[in-house]
Amino acid sequence: MHRILVFVIVLVLSAFCFPNYPHGTVKAYDRTLKRDLPISGVEIQIESNGYRFSTHTDSVGSFGFPLLPNKKVSYRLKWQYKNNLFDIRTNAIGQAFCEGPRSSDTWNPVFREGEQQFFATIFRAGATYLSQDFVTPKNQFEHISIKAYPNLRPFGHGSARHNAVSENIQIWGKSKTGKKLNDVRLFSYVVHELGHAHHDHFYLGWSQHLQTSLRLKESWAEAIRYFLTRDQYGENIEEVRVYSKQYPFFSGWKNFKWERRKKYFYNYTPFMIDLVDTLDQEHLDDRVSGYTLVQIQKVMERKECRDFDSMARLLRSYYSNPTEQYVDILVRQMEEH
Repeated sequence: MHRILVFVIVLVLSAFCFPNYPHGTVKAYDRTLKRDLPISGVEIQIESNGYRFSTHTDSVGSFGFPLLPNKKVSYRLKWQYKNNLFDIRTNAIGQAFCEGPRSSDTWNPVFREGEQQFFATIFRAGATYLSQDFVTPKNQFEHISIKAYPNLRPFGHGSARHNAVSENIQIWGKSKTGKKLNDVRLFSYVVHELGHAHHDHFYLGWSQHLQTSLRLKESWAEAIRYFLTRDQYGENIEEVRVYSKQYPFFSGWKNFKWERRKKYFYNYTPFMIDLVDTLDQEHLDDRVSGYTLVQIQKVMERKECRDFDSMARLLRSYYSNPTEQYVDILVRQMEEH
């Protein structure tokens, strides 16, 4: 009897000394990897007694607020990254939200389908981009709006588009033929377009953007798409192999004939991928490797970096690389093929 009384007293004291506090974890299901993944950096809001508080999820998707009395709060998720480096707009009309429950319990949403899962995949791509070591406080983009159309297909364009004037991005959930994008392709489109937005952001004025070759800008975005998508999804994922049949910068890319790609995708070269990787493609004399995306971006930030030739000169000027003697050979092959 004495033990039972002590146990009851402990429970009562715990209720008063350790009141409930709003917290939880945000995740989304990835249909390619077939597992739940955390969503980091997204804003979580709660409203209690007429007051609104906000915080952001951490690297594992968790969030928490200071201790509050045992009262219900209203949860809401705002698809905006911390410091508003980027946000998601729904159908180009307004800010994208997810309304949560009014509860005194935790909130642990897992977005598995529909509009919110689409937003979550886009957001995860943006958060992944901002976590890279070539993104620094001095050059990171900010206030990029990603206008998301989950149930629409584009008209006359690809499923992703970047506006170089406003630096904003548009993403459609379907291809031009109406086929729903899988998550690996959606992820790769987002990081590609963010590569453009990031590139525009660290230009020294609009004139530099106009004087920089499209091939340089597209090749940077393709390198971003290749390396970030490969790191997230791997080289042997079935969706990546299927994807490589159309855009062979993933597995199977080694045997792709650059002559064929040039006919349809002249500006989308593997030049910057070749600067980094160790693949020696059979159809190119590619003996260059060992450069990093950090080094490439720092060179691109220079106002005199306008095309492949100027990039090659700047790379040799700023960095020592045992394969640098082959960079000009690679540049010539990109132009000849």
